[in-house]
Amino acid sequence: MKFLIEWETKPEERQILTKLLKEYKQPEEVKTIFPIHNCVGSGRGLAIAETDSVEALQKMLSSFLDHVSYVVTPIVPVKV
Repeated sequence: MKFLIEWETKPEERQILTKLLKEYKQPEEVKTIFPIHNCVGSGRGLAIAETDSVEALQKMLSSFLDHVSYVVTPIVPVKV
């Protein structure tokens, strides 16, 4: 299943997040479909990931939870 991952963080958390991202390793069970994109001039961003394991998705996001607020939404493609 695919998930839209949206987040928001405060400016004072950016330095900590930069350090965490350098040490980060994505779980093998999660495939990034649309890579991390940050909104210019704000602490918001988004990505799309695909996984069959909600536990793997939780593992992927857990190291950032003290510094980031997430909204994770299951999504399905619309074929026109």
